[in-house]
Amino acid sequence: MKLETFLFSQQADILDRWFNLVLADYPSETANFFGSEKDPFANPVGFELRKGLRGLLEELLQPKASEKTTNILEQILKIRAVQDFSPSRAAGFPLYLKQVIREMLAEKTQGELPWQELTVFESKIDALTLLAFDVYTSKREQLYLIRIKELKESIPRVYRDAAVRHCSRI
Repeated sequence: MKLETFLFSQQADILDRWFNLVLADYPSETANFFGSEKDPFANPVGFELRKGLRGLLEELLQPKASEKTTNILEQILKIRAVQDFSPSRAAGFPLYLKQVIREMLAEKTQGELPWQELTVFESKIDALTLLAFDVYTSKREQLYLIRIKELKESIPRVYRDAAVRHCSRI
């Protein structure tokens, strides 16, 4: 069996398993909510994660990566950049796909595994992971710049408030 045929035929199951592994990064109560609530307004994080993973899987199944891949990663990593994850956990989620595919190949194929095709596909996952780390880094940098700006804007207010308090005591 060709790997590409297998991946296309098992796309829904691959996505579900990958989504569940990504959810395992979260506390169990949060993961249960993200996984069970389907309403995008009640559960925007879970909705964006599932939508993003679906888009990434579709992009990985294409012969060549496109600009769309970066846009999808940005949507996912905007969320993960503000959460309390280490950089490796926040940006390393594409690697979970390797585990999913290997497990499914072991379960569902009899005979020889398409190692050469698998190696090529896993290289695409590795490249996606590196891109995810670049995107995560830029999102964290944006977050820190926003925090610095807010801090700079709050300092004059702190001094003004302190001066008012000091003057009111006199």
